[in-house]
Amino acid sequence: ANMVLISLKSVLPGAQSANDGFLFETTTSTPVDELIDSLVEIHNARLRSCLIADAVKGLAMYGVMKRPEDVGTDHVKEITGGNVERGDNYVEDPSGLRTGNPPDEKMAEILNREVRALEEYIHKNQVQNQVALTLPEITEKINNVRG
Repeated sequence: ANMVLISLKSVLPGAQSANDGFLFETTTSTPVDELIDSLVEIHNARLRSCLIADAVKGLAMYGVMKRPEDVGTDHVKEITGGNVERGDNYVEDPSGLRTGNPPDEKMAEILNREVRALEEYIHKNQVQNQVALTLPEITEKINNVRG
């Protein structure tokens, strides 16, 4: 069967411009409904990847999420008499959503490295680089972030 390269344009959340998208390689004999399913799967995987990347960057910088009842900035909590656990690498989370106790530097570097690999793979520049995205490759990059 003849191969065809499809360029899908889209907008990702937080994107500065609508100039986003990805390439997908398929055959001319692929049924349209099957093609649409594949394109939606890749698009959704890219959206999931953005959410995962943001969450993992926050984890690497500010630690794990607080319990819902503990959410709030630490300096306000201290002013009002609350107790804030400060680890060796404490960095106050300006959003008040995370504990401020990130993992050690080595683990943070591993997390950031794997997130960069995921972001680079799903980045819109892959269209200019003529790299067609595949769901197994995105899944592998997400699993690498998971560890």
